[in-house]
Amino acid sequence: SDVVRRILVCTSVHRWKMAEAVRVRDADIIVCVIGPHGGEAEHVALARKRQDIETCGMTYWYMGSNALNTASIQQFAREQAERSRQAWCYFIAPARKGGAKDTKATTSATHYRASPEDEWAPFPEGLTSVGGKMSKRACAMVFDRMEIFASEDGDGSRVVDLWDYSMPRDTRTCPSHSEGACSAECADESLQSPPTPVRIAMGNSTLRIQHTGDGYWSQHAAPAGARRPSEKTRARGVLGRARLSEPYAVYICAKDATR
Repeated sequence: SDVVRRILVCTSVHRWKMAEAVRVRDADIIVCVIGPHGGEAEHVALARKRQDIETCGMTYWYMGSNALNTASIQQFAREQAERSRQAWCYFIAPARKGGAKDTKATTSATHYRASPEDEWAPFPEGLTSVGGKMSKRACAMVFDRMEIFASEDGDGSRVVDLWDYSMPRDTRTCPSHSEGACSAECADESLQSPPTPVRIAMGNSTLRIQHTGDGYWSQHAAPAGARRPSEKTRARGVLGRARLSEPYAVYICAKDATR
């Protein structure tokens, strides 16, 4: 059954409780720990971005994690397309109440481009603010669908159990992979690095994770130097999810940087 038994869903600003929740089992996803941003509450931001999609056909979500960048997000989404899968980003609660600090100092981006070789283009008319810290690597994910599972009252129906997931496994030792003929699901397990537990940390709050098996980290020891999420922080309530759309991710900047 996709419905897990009563599990502890971490306490967050949305007051997650012991609940019957649908366990996310997508094979390969991006997770984004979401908190207030620029004084805007999480549920307000998700609703605003969904309205962008209704108005403009797409929306752009600022991404400031060190774990991903424009190129790696584009690669992730293309790999999903090659496997006839949709590429999803899940917005999850922090490990504890107040764990995702409000980013108050933000700048609104005005232009984007899909690669460094492209010319900067203005965002579509009618799009709401795409705000964050502008730098040479400033990035935004591109979404064409937004599903919201939790609202201001804190009701949640889905959970990502981090004990089910691992960081992407290194397949660079596989000859076929180096030629582009294999995937992260390489058939020869001996050529892959061992699974590593998901590690969400400050500065790495948006990252790609892959399903290893239900409760995998309850049955396996973490490799030397790695730690699995604690019992209290393993289950993360899902506030919503968004589907990536071509070009999947873009470089962004404020107007003065286009000169």
